[in-house]
Amino acid sequence: MISGTEVWVLVTNNKYGVDISVHSTEEKAKRTLVKYVRTFWENTMGDEDQPTDDDEAIAAFYHENEREDYVMQNETVDYAVC
Repeated sequence: MISGTEVWVLVTNNKYGVDISVHSTEEKAKRTLVKYVRTFWENTMGDEDQPTDDDEAIAAFYHENEREDYVMQNETVDYAVC
């Protein structure tokens, strides 16, 4: 058994369901979240301009959209080599 492999799990909840993705780094998980926010910005925020700063865009998107949320956290995965 090999232990100690860290991964980042991103869970986004929206009106269509739950999306779960696993990433090797926090930066990759955040990049996926930013892409989601920017893709669905117009549907949620209308004509409001998107902030150029990624953290501000995420905060604004989820502040205005009470029906959606996300969780991004690191987890340690243990696995066996076969």
